[in-house]
Amino acid sequence: MLAIVNLVLRYHHANAALEQSTRVITDFLGPSPFLSLSDACKFGSITLLEWIWEASCTREADRTPGWSLANFLRSDQHYLKWQFAKALEAAATRGDLRMVEWIFAHFPGC
Repeated sequence: MLAIVNLVLRYHHANAALEQSTRVITDFLGPSPFLSLSDACKFGSITLLEWIWEASCTREADRTPGWSLANFLRSDQHYLKWQFAKALEAAATRGDLRMVEWIFAHFPGC
């Protein structure tokens, strides 16, 4: 979630509609659902990787209507393994040890 959106809306816990508003705002302002995790690695931002990871579905039943990479990152084992390899390659090419560690922490068993 964007830090500023979180800051502005966090003090309004009583209003359930604000929770939905937070999600809509962050979806609008966030990265494209068509940005792959491996391409995001090229930007060198762990925050961006976290955002994409958290936005991705964990089960096939949770997929949103329409096609997007966010629907498959964690709910399709073939795509998950392929993204692990491509993300690791991108992080290693950058020489980004912190990102490599993030990838291994988020892709257990790959």
